[in-house]
Amino acid sequence: MKPAIEGVLIDFDGVICPNAVNLTFDFVYQFVNRYIKIPRIFIENYLKVISCFPVDLSAKLLFTSLGLEDKIDVFKTDFRDYDKKVDTLEIDPDFLRFMQFCEKNSIMYRIFSLANKERIEKITNINPEFIYPFGSKGKANIQTYQDLEKQLNTSLSRWIYIDDHPLALHTGKKAGLTTAMMLNTIFSEDDYNSYRDTIDYKINNFKELHKIFEFQLQKNKKS
Repeated sequence: MKPAIEGVLIDFDGVICPNAVNLTFDFVYQFVNRYIKIPRIFIENYLKVISCFPVDLSAKLLFTSLGLEDKIDVFKTDFRDYDKKVDTLEIDPDFLRFMQFCEKNSIMYRIFSLANKERIEKITNINPEFIYPFGSKGKANIQTYQDLEKQLNTSLSRWIYIDDHPLALHTGKKAGLTTAMMLNTIFSEDDYNSYRDTIDYKINNFKELHKIFEFQLQKNKKS
C-alpha cells in the first residue's frame, strides 16, 4: 500500500538551514550600507517580499531603485564569494533524522534550493539528484512547480511542500501541493496569517513535521 504522503519538497534556506536567511539579509544590508545608509528593517522587509522571485531581477530592482546600478556586478561577485563560506551555516539536526524517517518509510524527498555546491554539501549523505534548483522562474511562479511535477513524473497532490516563505507556499498550493510553513526568526506568525487560507500546516520545527507524517501513515494503515 502506498503511503498517504508520497513525497516531501523541502526548502533549504530558512528550513533545513534555519540561519541562512538571516545571514543573507545581513550580507545585503552591509553591502548596501557601504554606499548609502539604509536601515536594516528596510532591507529585511524588501528581501522578505522578493526572496521567492527571480534573483537577478530582484537584485536589479533593488540596486536600480537606490541608484546603485553600477554596483550590481560587484554585489554578485562578492555574494558568490560569501556564499561559499559555509562555516557559519547550521543544518538543523532534526532534518537529518527526518530524512532517515522518510527513507525508512519509502517517502521521496527533494530539496528545493538555489544553494551552491559548498552549502548543499553541509548536508551529509545527500544524493545530488535529490536537489531541485528552482532556477530563473522563482518560487512565486506556478510554472516552477509544474516543471518539477513533469521532472518527477508524479502527481504533486500526494506531496507536502515545506517552506518558510508564505507566498511560495501559496503558489505551491495552487499547483496542488499540501503546504506547511516553517516559522523562524524572519518569517513569523504575522507572515503566516497573510496566507493562512493556503497553508495547511504551521510548524516550528522538524519534530512537529515528523508528527504530521506519522499521523498520515497511521491514518493510511487504518483506511
